[in-house]
Amino acid sequence: MNRVKCKEGIEAILKLSSCGIVPPAIYVSGSAGCGKTFLLKQILAEIGVDVAFVKANEIYSPRLFYEAFVHGIHQATGSSAKLPVIGDNPASMFYAVEELLAAHHRPVFVIIERADLFLKNQQDASTALTQHEKFVKDHRLCVIFESRVAFHSVIYPKSSVTPVIFAVPEYSQQEVETILRKERPADISDVLFHNFIQAIMGYFYLSTHDLRLLKYVVKEQLPVYAQPVLDGSVSETSAILLWRKIEPIFRAARASLFLKSSEEEENRM
Repeated sequence: MNRVKCKEGIEAILKLSSCGIVPPAIYVSGSAGCGKTFLLKQILAEIGVDVAFVKANEIYSPRLFYEAFVHGIHQATGSSAKLPVIGDNPASMFYAVEELLAAHHRPVFVIIERADLFLKNQQDASTALTQHEKFVKDHRLCVIFESRVAFHSVIYPKSSVTPVIFAVPEYSQQEVETILRKERPADISDVLFHNFIQAIMGYFYLSTHDLRLLKYVVKEQLPVYAQPVLDGSVSETSAILLWRKIEPIFRAARASLFLKSSEEEENRM
């Protein structure tokens, strides 16, 4: 499934909420930096539904998760009610959620970011959450699990209903290049930035397809690449001379990029 078809599929499922049809859970997977969260935010904004976010990689106990979940729904509903005290029992979370949704009269979509970590590290909380339709009435809550791990490879509670599953493909090389070209600062010419992006894609793209990392590299390396042109020592059309100056710096940056990618992978395990 390409990105367009994937977007259309997610869009079609979420638009059913206007007819009162809200799936209990949706599972959206894809590699780091493939644009999962951006895609979800874009679709949900276009549809105009109420959304909450929970960053599962920043939460290390069931109680903290329950509190974050209720806090997210509290913000999404715009409720002025005082947040109740949430205990270690998921029943206290569902009681608070039910109260907030009953007063809201609209469904709420909660995106669990890094759901792969949540499902792996907090199995009691994840078992409770994936069975929320037993506790929250009238299909007013949809949990969207945003994950870097494909559904068949995660520990999803067997006693829970299987979610609607989507896999977001990576950006193609052309798509990445198009997106990176939009990062051009106003004081950098089209010619200079074109040569720079070509150098970035040729040197870094095979190492990582993570768009976030590539954007970071562009931001960090552009001033270094452009400096010889800005100080008048090299013409902006002299791509070979600019490459000779930047290649040692790119080499060190790529080694750092591998280290950063490895650290993220370790954090995922």
